[in-house]
Amino acid sequence: MVELSGDEKQDIRTWLTQAFVAAAAFDGSEQADNDFYQPLEMFDDFVRTHAFKGGESHLESAVASAAFPEGYPVNMPYNVDEFLDSILPFYQRLVEAKVDLQRMLEEGGADVRESTRNFVNTDEGHMHAATSDKSRSYEVKTQLRLASLIAHLRNDGVMIGGENQPIYMDDLRITFGKVDPDMMREYPYNIVQIPRLNMEIAVCEQASETTFVKRGTVDDVFWDVMSKNDLKARADVWDVPRHNDTQWWNDITRKLSGNAVPSLKKVNVIRWVPSVALDLAKETLLAHYQATGQALSSCAKNGKDEKIGSYILEHGSYADGVLMARGFNERLKRVDTSIAQLNEELANKHEGFDYTNFLNVPLVDLDLAKETLLTHYQATGQALSSCAKNGKGGNYILEHGFYANGVLTSGAFNERLTRVDTSIVQLNEELAQKYDDFNYVNHFDVPLVDLDLAKRLYWHIIRQRVRLCPLVRRMVRVEMAVIFWSMVSMRMVC
Repeated sequence: MVELSGDEKQDIRTWLTQAFVAAAAFDGSEQADNDFYQPLEMFDDFVRTHAFKGGESHLESAVASAAFPEGYPVNMPYNVDEFLDSILPFYQRLVEAKVDLQRMLEEGGADVRESTRNFVNTDEGHMHAATSDKSRSYEVKTQLRLASLIAHLRNDGVMIGGENQPIYMDDLRITFGKVDPDMMREYPYNIVQIPRLNMEIAVCEQASETTFVKRGTVDDVFWDVMSKNDLKARADVWDVPRHNDTQWWNDITRKLSGNAVPSLKKVNVIRWVPSVALDLAKETLLAHYQATGQALSSCAKNGKDEKIGSYILEHGSYADGVLMARGFNERLKRVDTSIAQLNEELANKHEGFDYTNFLNVPLVDLDLAKETLLTHYQATGQALSSCAKNGKGGNYILEHGFYANGVLTSGAFNERLTRVDTSIVQLNEELAQKYDDFNYVNHFDVPLVDLDLAKRLYWHIIRQRVRLCPLVRRMVRVEMAVIFWSMVSMRMVC
């Protein structure tokens, strides 16, 4: 007979109750996994570290029973093996299609999305189904590959750095694709992304279709434009045919284990943003150049009705009618590049691609820069500003002097000057000191407001208007207060 102290009974009751509740609420997430296994490990350690006599399962049952002297809870397992068996139906229902897979994934914390894209194009010559009024004489065979893959990822895990790493439902982003009704294929490819490993898998339920494993995670534009032959020709993609479930999973996990770049911490798949596919980004920039005759700029405007909104991409794979040039550039920055850098690469590769990154041109000659500013003043009667506009909301393009090449804007000119530790403002000041007729004041350098004088001015104006009606006096006070605090809290700028 097993004898336990009061505290030991309480600990065991807590552990087993926690595991029992966790099993009932099990949803496949990592948190659910921890809630279930941690109390069982505590219980298992307790039994192993005490010198109880008897077989392992029998001993666990005896200890469990002794912890509940007033009666064991109905339906609660007595030992660890029975507890483990209690969550097996979760994955059995998954692979036997006895549950709504999408609902189960969402409840388990996966980021589930539906796309209108047709992932993995059929190669040219095999795109369209035969046109016939007769129905097909054969039945398309399917296999529950997505459910099987999810179960394998959790139960078998992926070998990373010599340790087996389970992949839980809340480690996954799954995007369900659509199928083109004119295609021979009747079932779509779905994309399973694993940010935790920086790997992704394209899987189709149709038995005749192969599975693709890819190194790196990119947005679904990639899978929308790639054909099977395109994918098979890439060094970062492997196709895995399925002869049987064991062979299929073993081939997949070998690719995952050998190519994964695991994250050091849990990735929030809901907030996670995949990378841009760089080859498709270059294709987009090249398509834009070929269509417009100009390289795309992150500062490009839409040019419609003189509006100044950011340009929406119209050409290439990333032209989805929504993505703007500025947003495209921000996404490229996440992979340590930019529109400017990719344009430079394209210009180096394609002779007809005319592009110059003005931030990488030789340093500005200060004498010629001053000559440009002086010429601008003489032609316009005004000193050049780095914030100058062209009258339509866009940045002013230099029109006078040595650096007026028809392309360089005042903002870019100022950026180049900062590389030699100066600016348009500083050079304008030097010119104003040198030439009497160069009228320029840098308002950032005017003396600070004298607070006492500002207060005296404020109250003087108020007293001079005391005979005005109450409403006007209130308006005056509000107006003067705004002016007053504007003066004392900042320097006046142009």
